[in-house]
Amino acid sequence: MVQIPGPPLSSVIDAHIVPLYRAIKEKEDAFVSRKEGMAAGFAMIEDFLKDKGVAYDEFVATLR
Repeated sequence: MVQIPGPPLSSVIDAHIVPLYRAIKEKEDAFVSRKEGMAAGFAMIEDFLKDKGVAYDEFVATLR
């Protein structure tokens, strides 16, 4: 039987998601062009996941 995880704990969001989102947002805001900012933010996420050696879904699944 497949176990479906419940909603994330606020401590997980505060410890992992909020700092990551802030860093990405800061990167995006450094560009005048929203398109370039979005591309830079996306590249930042790709680099983050590559450095961790995981895919996005694996990263999310391992948040604790």
